Amino acid sequence: DQERPATTDTPLLCGAGFECSVTSSICVRMLNAAEPTTIVTTTATAVVDPPPADSTVVGYYYTPLMSGTGRVSALSWRDCKDQCFSQLYCAHFAYWPGGGCFFQGSNVTLVKAECDAGETCAGLQVISGPRDLALQAFWPKV
Repeated sequence: DQERPATTDTPLLCGAGFECSVTSSICVRMLNAAEPTTIVTTTATAVVDPPPADSTVVGYYYTPLMSGTGRVSALSWRDCKDQCFSQLYCAHFAYWPGGGCFFQGSNVTLVKAECDAGETCAGLQVISGPRDLALQAFWPKV
């Protein structure tokens, strides 16, 4: 997996004097060496960016994956879409809970995610859509 820097899509809101950790979603302030060696932490707040209902779909993903690709890390569904847009042959994206981002080409099938025996699973929260949300011809059809 590749590491991606924070973007303005999901800023962490931390108080003055705190450093934000994107990977652990916390704000941390290390006290200087003259002070006791204590670490003060506070929970960060991520800004939620809900996906547009018409051009994306939740609980569905495209198959097969784009040739030569695998899981990449993304900070949000929008970051995943933007990464797809930067790939010449990527036509669709799928953003999974936990930051997994997958690219699909143009010859794909939209598949509804299913969980075992009525359980809740990550597939129910996957967000999928086209590389360009303005192209209605590529919007998911469920």
